[in-house]
Amino acid sequence: RRGAERGSNASKPSVMRKARGAMGALARAVLSSGERLSGPRYAALARIAVHDDSGGGARGEVAAATAAAAAASRKGASSSSLDAELSELVLNDGGIDATLRWLTAAREPSTAAFVPLIEAAVSCGDDDALLAAGGLMRKRGVRPDAALYTALILGRLRLGQTERALSACDKCLSDGVVPESRALTALVRALADASETEAAISLCRRLRRRGLRLRGGGPAISSLIAAAARCS
Repeated sequence: RRGAERGSNASKPSVMRKARGAMGALARAVLSSGERLSGPRYAALARIAVHDDSGGGARGEVAAATAAAAAASRKGASSSSLDAELSELVLNDGGIDATLRWLTAAREPSTAAFVPLIEAAVSCGDDDALLAAGGLMRKRGVRPDAALYTALILGRLRLGQTERALSACDKCLSDGVVPESRALTALVRALADASETEAAISLCRRLRRRGLRLRGGGPAISSLIAAAARCS
């Protein structure tokens, strides 16, 4: 009896894998059919397809994500939020290299699809992946937006790379894009805390010329005032 129980327990993983495989196959069949889907239904099916590990792990998952993205593009069901979700799924399952392969094969990827990749590359200090992502964006005609630059700036700041964060912000503003206020606030505060008062004031002036102002009672301005007091 105990032997039978052990055999039953041992077979459970394979049964579950077969079940996931069947669900993944069904999801991919629906995605590749002519059926028009709503955004939530597409997202649910794409999630199932990406998480199907019956085909041997990351390669099968990336192939499934690619097929799902292509199907969404053909149906006009793709959106920035879904692109970002797919990118995160591929990144979590296959890593940075798999995500680069997916974005290379994906049909008309949006800027949002690159944001998780940029965040991951910055957090692990993979400058080669950042260069590859930037080159791929140019090749695919994808322009960086406020969300992508915000991810880059905040990622640099989390690693204590204030100068590189400021360089990313400068590039962003030069491209005619304004980062999200949370990135600007964090950057000015980091500059002030590092006693880079002149750089912080210069950035504030540059933002002001664009009609933007940081909140007067916020942490960035408080840090800037404290830094000025230290210098006086």
